[in-house]
Amino acid sequence: RGLVEQINGLLLRFNHTNPGSIVQIQSYYTFAAHHADDIMGGNQMLSNDKQSILLQWVWMPLVLEDKYAAPNFINRMEEEIEFMNYMSGSDGMVVRLTGIFTLDVVLQKTLLKEILVHEVHTLPLPFFILALALQSPRMLLLALVPMGIELPI
Repeated sequence: RGLVEQINGLLLRFNHTNPGSIVQIQSYYTFAAHHADDIMGGNQMLSNDKQSILLQWVWMPLVLEDKYAAPNFINRMEEEIEFMNYMSGSDGMVVRLTGIFTLDVVLQKTLLKEILVHEVHTLPLPFFILALALQSPRMLLLALVPMGIELPI
């Protein structure tokens, strides 16, 4: 229950600094408190094998005035969850963050990293091909000078 309350606290703090952004928060404990097991034939936030519980929030990140508030919040949530998982140890509970907006933020970070790595690894190849085609160090230098001038622009 403590992990759910920690995440719930993060959500409530985000909603406090960005009023109206969090529309609804639901968890296993939301329905357990209202005896949902009797009404729905089981708590809908509990997996069939009873090993996982769900904490779900509905939010409107696109209506925020600060366009970086939602991605920054997802990054902060990831850091907090990573710390929670570290403190739980290898045999403790594992917390995961998912959702369409979360996946979009993670994908953007991954793409930026991978593009940079890819470019660094493949950058010498075009220059090598250019050097082979020109077969002259002076011509290669002449071809590279305009590139050096245009890069900062």
